[in-house]
Amino acid sequence: MNSKPFKLTWIFNFSILSSIYPSQSQSQPIINNEITNIPIIIQSTVTGSSPSRYHLPPPTDSHQNSDPTTISITLNICNPPPNHSNSLQYTYQHLLIVSNSSNNISPDNNKNLPNSKSGRIASTWGGFGNITIINSIGLWISIYSPTPDDDSPWSIELGIDDQPIHQVNSFPAFKIEDTDTTNALITATDSSLYIPFTTQNPFSYDFIYPIIIPTPTNLLFELSSSLCYLQNLNQSIKSIPLNSIQSSLTTRSLGLNMPSSQTSSDSTDRDYRILPKDAGKRTQYYINNLLPSTNYSAWLFQPLKLVNNIQSGRLWPYVNFKTKNTNNCKLLYDLDFCPELAYSVPSPPNLNSTNQLISTYKSIIETNINNFTTVLSTYPCNNDTSGRYSFVTGCDDCKRSYINWACSIILPRCTDDPPDLSSSSQLILRNDPTTSRTPFFNFSYTELLPCISLCTLVSATCPPFLSWNCPTYSNQDYQDLSYLNNWQLMGGQQTGNNLNGNGGFRSGDRFGHFFCNSLGSDLDYSRMGFSLQFQSNFKFWFICLIGFWLSIEFI
Repeated sequence: MNSKPFKLTWIFNFSILSSIYPSQSQSQPIINNEITNIPIIIQSTVTGSSPSRYHLPPPTDSHQNSDPTTISITLNICNPPPNHSNSLQYTYQHLLIVSNSSNNISPDNNKNLPNSKSGRIASTWGGFGNITIINSIGLWISIYSPTPDDDSPWSIELGIDDQPIHQVNSFPAFKIEDTDTTNALITATDSSLYIPFTTQNPFSYDFIYPIIIPTPTNLLFELSSSLCYLQNLNQSIKSIPLNSIQSSLTTRSLGLNMPSSQTSSDSTDRDYRILPKDAGKRTQYYINNLLPSTNYSAWLFQPLKLVNNIQSGRLWPYVNFKTKNTNNCKLLYDLDFCPELAYSVPSPPNLNSTNQLISTYKSIIETNINNFTTVLSTYPCNNDTSGRYSFVTGCDDCKRSYINWACSIILPRCTDDPPDLSSSSQLILRNDPTTSRTPFFNFSYTELLPCISLCTLVSATCPPFLSWNCPTYSNQDYQDLSYLNNWQLMGGQQTGNNLNGNGGFRSGDRFGHFFCNSLGSDLDYSRMGFSLQFQSNFKFWFICLIGFWLSIEFI
């Protein structure tokens, strides 16, 4: 493995960061394993018979004060021995052990610390581990090999400071929207990255940016949260330059828009949803100049200070996506008539104007939406006495759900042909314009079917008089969501800070697999807290609510 970092992205940011964070003092920060100054990043190797040990003395004036200081210690596994590359584990137990007791100056991973006040023990997840501990009389640090019975050397990186030198989030930041042959769209959906609704510009690239590379065949998922591993990937793998990545802000709901109570004249009426203006905007990244039919991996990275001329920072785990091979799919997003749409739609291969494609779809779908709105307007939505058909939803949600459903039907999600259509129930070849969803285009394409949740959400949010019916199960027109474990979810979709926690039903995973076209309906249901097994019964419950409401009125 070559130890040089990615040229294009990293050199760009080193030139920026060197002016923000000056290099640390060139005085020797470590002598005979005695750490004389922090912050420090130590690059070393460990073997089964030779752990690395260091001593950090108690705070002195050179450490800014002599009071007990909170110290952050981070461990990254940079490279495994070649003979272990194919047998790695995502979690390695008890690699970093720190004692703050002079009675235990060589903390050992074969024995427990006497109590939590005498030290800390950390394992690694995805190649990263960290400890925060009070330094009052000194710290004694031991780093052990992931393979204690093997003397093959593991390359590691240790960071020590009064603030975390390295930070790693438990889950990805990115939600994969879609790709076409040369472009991709991903959205940063970590709630810590939301931008106030009044803000007009996304984060600048000197603050945070994506690292995107063609996925190498030797990418190690088990070390994918280690910054030094990412820096040490083969030099021939060049990251996508930042001038090929356009950032902008989006208000796509990502599950934040549903459900809401119906607008009411009652001042005590409450709206139970989280509005986008309260949650904030998200940054989306449109990546161009990609290669067709190519796998890519994307991390989000927030650079922090340079330490010993080594870049530190905050890293989010990666997601995967693949560009398409077919040239009859065009990636669209930020459409005013389909605000939740962010995927590739069927596009004539000889059509060079994206605006013309959008105008064609807009003229068709607006007729459908206007007709539906006319029908819905006959219902007294804003009448508290006779128009409230649900305590948790209303006509605005009904219209929003219908628009998303109509968008999925009139602007179907276009994708590559699978090797075998018979083994891909979520895909259907539309090779007959008279039976396709786009009869106005006379070319064939493969469609990723809409999620059945798009249909049932209309039934769940609209007045019963519409008699909206959906199939009970997936069929040739719809496909089901798929249940994913927590670690398989895209960014912004986890329910807790726990890789082994609950997952959920979703339309796609973080590795670029899509099971149906949801337009956010999977997250809507997740936020509403409904299980899929109850979706087909929503209309029944709404009718019950109407009966209950009318009984109150008569009483």
